Amino acid sequence: MHEVLLVSDREGWIVRVNAAACQLARRGEEALLGTPIAELLATGEARALLGNGHDPRPREARIRRNGEPAAPVSLTCSAVRMPEAGLDGLVIAAQDTSTCKRAEHRIRYLVRIHRLTKIPNRMQFQHLLQRAIARARHQSRCLGLLYIDADHLRWQEPASQPA
Repeated sequence: MHEVLLVSDREGWIVRVNAAACQLARRGEEALLGTPIAELLATGEARALLGNGHDPRPREARIRRNGEPAAPVSLTCSAVRMPEAGLDGLVIAAQDTSTCKRAEHRIRYLVRIHRLTKIPNRMQFQHLLQRAIARARHQSRCLGLLYIDADHLRWQEPASQPA
């Protein structure tokens, strides 16, 4: 199973994990078992889960990793009460969304910046110009703008020099 699965008791202590959870958290199973959920999730996120375990709606969170930035995840949480099986706590299922987050960041970048030249495109230029004008007005300063029209601009690789 590729989805991260964590099972905790009522107080929020992890009692079961799967291999995907160990891989995402960059910790072994022994290190995760007996760890409070609050130590694995970012501040406040664990409190929201423990206080509202019956809410099945997906939510975004971050799972802390050993020596690495926290991994963004989409998680759902369900309360489990099975006294005959000795279970009374939460089951948390999470999916790593770091690839999606990187793609979203790249798309937002490409919407504003020209891919080849790394120069702000027309929309981003207008946004930056409006901000500069507003800042100049606010500070009672002048603003200068040099506009160069570069029609038919073509990128050419430099010719290689003989050795």
